[in-house]
Amino acid sequence: MNSGSLEANPLKKVRNLYKKKTELLIECVEKHNLSMLDRIKIIALIIIEEHNREVIEKLNQNKAINDDSHFDWQSQLRFFRINEEPEQQPDEMKINIRQLESQNFYGCEYQGNNGRLVITLLTDRAYMTLSMALTLYLGGAP
Repeated sequence: MNSGSLEANPLKKVRNLYKKKTELLIECVEKHNLSMLDRIKIIALIIIEEHNREVIEKLNQNKAINDDSHFDWQSQLRFFRINEEPEQQPDEMKINIRQLESQNFYGCEYQGNNGRLVITLLTDRAYMTLSMALTLYLGGAP
């Protein structure tokens, strides 16, 4: 087995996982017994999951990515669960957000249940700019 197929294999598995998740969410939307609020939530999830699948596809196609310091990987908004304290309750969760040189705690902000049209390259760049602004103790307004 060559190293190229070994490196691509995990990304293909994750891509297929996201594809299956999206298909399940689409099946949920097609059911007639959903409230309008639940329908909006699931449609927003479909858009986010589809964007995640596209990012995974892009990373899989770029054969130059061979470690976690590559810019294409570092520029992705990544969420990590942190277990700092041994006495931390099992249901407590601290989330760290990383992107480029930025590292911030996730504040569980509520964005409402508004519809989401699309996630574009401009959306990704805005997140990158805002995460770096937070690291530099600056603000930002999308």
